[in-house]
Amino acid sequence: MDKSSFRFNASPYGSGEYIAEVDGLKIEISEKYFSDEKVAFAEKLIASYPTKVPALAKFCMESECFKACYPDETMDTIMEKLHLPDMRIDNIGGILTYYNHELDEEHIIEVEFSGLMNSFFSVGIDG
Repeated sequence: MDKSSFRFNASPYGSGEYIAEVDGLKIEISEKYFSDEKVAFAEKLIASYPTKVPALAKFCMESECFKACYPDETMDTIMEKLHLPDMRIDNIGGILTYYNHELDEEHIIEVEFSGLMNSFFSVGIDG
């Protein structure tokens, strides 16, 4: 993957974003952060995602916000129902956004992370 894998999506509200789809994952990098280094980071992020899902599921399960919406879910059911996220990359890591999960049909789930998902620090549920 390189910069040519991305297409630019202009925004009427300011800077746009560069978007690519790789192996079923949508990757978004803000125009502000778009560089060869961030593209290389995105590639590493995609490669490491499958190995990070258990830690992600554990983080979700322990989150008060997540527990309030999905009290009966286990690590196994979370891993099974999340499916693939959209990944927004920023200056410290990014945000995983789950639009097509099977935990319910009403909410969007976002999880913020740092580094190559070395740590997760926020779960947001909207809808």
